[in-house]
Amino acid sequence: MKKVKKVFFILFFMMLSLLQVKNAYAAEVNTQNELLQAIDSGESIELANDIEIDATIAVKKEIELDLNGFHLRSNIGTAKTVFNISAGASLNIKDSKGTGKISTDAKWLFYNYGGNLTINGGNYILDGDFKVNSTTAPRYMVYNYMGNVDIQRGNFNITGTISNENSKYASKAYSYMFWSNSGTLNIGDNNTKDEDIVVKDDANVASGYIFYARGNTTQNISAGTFDTNKYLFLSQGTNREKKVITNITGGNFTYLAIMYEKKDI
Repeated sequence: MKKVKKVFFILFFMMLSLLQVKNAYAAEVNTQNELLQAIDSGESIELANDIEIDATIAVKKEIELDLNGFHLRSNIGTAKTVFNISAGASLNIKDSKGTGKISTDAKWLFYNYGGNLTINGGNYILDGDFKVNSTTAPRYMVYNYMGNVDIQRGNFNITGTISNENSKYASKAYSYMFWSNSGTLNIGDNNTKDEDIVVKDDANVASGYIFYARGNTTQNISAGTFDTNKYLFLSQGTNREKKVITNITGGNFTYLAIMYEKKDI
């Protein structure tokens, strides 16, 4: 009887060890359906192929995503977002191979509503011609509302033309690389070099901003290379209680740098 119990416990712990080993590895995904299912399950994910998607990726749990050198292409359209991060959820992206990429023709690449976004490697591109007939035509790489964004490494670029086809509001076309309202944005860490984060806005647009902040927002910039043909900073407070704080301790900035203050920032 003792031998039976001993064998049972050995088998039990072997199975437990196998489960732990299995969980230590990321789920490999090759298609849009596999990716969306893994996201919904809250798994660690590794791209195993180039994938094209035509649906928003809703992040409602803690997700680890390794681009693994592959290209995630979103053809979702101008009125939508690639990633929608819900309050309390987390999306952590890395690229273990160094050539991974996410590109899209969408309005937002990352829409973070009270969640956490961490990017540690990869290439991120807003491309194509973005045309809107409205009172305003904005486009965002990272939209951060009451959330936390941590950029440790990566290349970010906005290309193409952003235009408002409403002739009355033709001048109201905007590109925003990092847009924050009442959130926290960290660019760089103790190990980040300026060349590890490259941010460039090449868009043909009436007004473009690398950093836009309003409300109770804190921006900490310690590293990176930032290049734009428009503006680097736009900060807007709403009153004495809602202030934008920008701490710059490093980084390489080119072209026109402005700070716009409104209502006792």
